[in-house]
Amino acid sequence: MLDSATLAPVPGAAVIVKGTTRGISTDAEGRYTMNIEGLPIPLTLTFASIGYHSEERLVRDAGVAIPDVVMRPDLAQLNDIVVVGGCGIVRPWWHPLRWYSTLRIKTRNLISR
Repeated sequence: MLDSATLAPVPGAAVIVKGTTRGISTDAEGRYTMNIEGLPIPLTLTFASIGYHSEERLVRDAGVAIPDVVMRPDLAQLNDIVVVGGCGIVRPWWHPLRWYSTLRIKTRNLISR
């Protein structure tokens, strides 16, 4: 899966067989492999990721690779951005410095450049 604006991979995107709970996530390069053995053909794959419009592709043959799916950004979908600072530090629940900071930024406060 690729970003339409940059042609960069979209890692961690969901690839789901429509109407089922069968799915997988894309890897760091935006690639995936899914076993659809035992499912009725034709079927529809739904591709989704936060910040992108969902895409669907019809699969008519289980042995055919699907060309790269190009995801279009959906900036309206992003209402808020939450920044969490913790640096991966894990402490017991009773530790006085267990809690960390969060920062919430409303999209109306962001400036388009």
